[in-house]
Amino acid sequence: YTGSTTVAQGTLALGAGSTLASTSVTIDAGAVLSTNGEHLADGTTLSNNGQFTVTGAETIGEMNGTGAVTLTDPGVLTIAGAGTSTISNTFNGTGGLTFSNASGAHTLNGTNSHTGATTLEAGGLTLSGGSAIADTGAVVVNGGILALSNSETIGALSGTGGAIQLGSNTLTVNATNGSSGYDGAI
Repeated sequence: YTGSTTVAQGTLALGAGSTLASTSVTIDAGAVLSTNGEHLADGTTLSNNGQFTVTGAETIGEMNGTGAVTLTDPGVLTIAGAGTSTISNTFNGTGGLTFSNASGAHTLNGTNSHTGATTLEAGGLTLSGGSAIADTGAVVVNGGILALSNSETIGALSGTGGAIQLGSNTLTVNATNGSSGYDGAI
């Protein structure tokens, strides 16, 4: 089916061989959706007000809501939508978070403790609030524009391209994850 899916209570765990073709998925407060890789349609809009757990590679279109997102290494959540969105979910865990659409313009805000790599492949990503990336989190910019709307401290900076727009803000790199090397423009 391709209708909307709502996880209203309890836990829906998608494992080997299970997928949701739905492109509109809602997780209500108190409910949990767990995936271990490519179980949601790539264009899915995920409205998360509960708990979303990713333990494998998962690609969605857009994300909104205020719920928690746990990224478990080696899991990587890729947000590939072409839209403009403010993502207020709370990210935690050690897995990766990637933004990949050249037409996408996303703002990541909230206080996040996610320590896996946050990667910008294309498009725009604005870090807002000063705690959008954990102070020990790695940031990789391979393309697109990473912008700061507040000063931000991160653990490492690397990448092969793109640009970083500081405005009047400061980006502090603690280099807690080893040395940092960035080949783009600041």
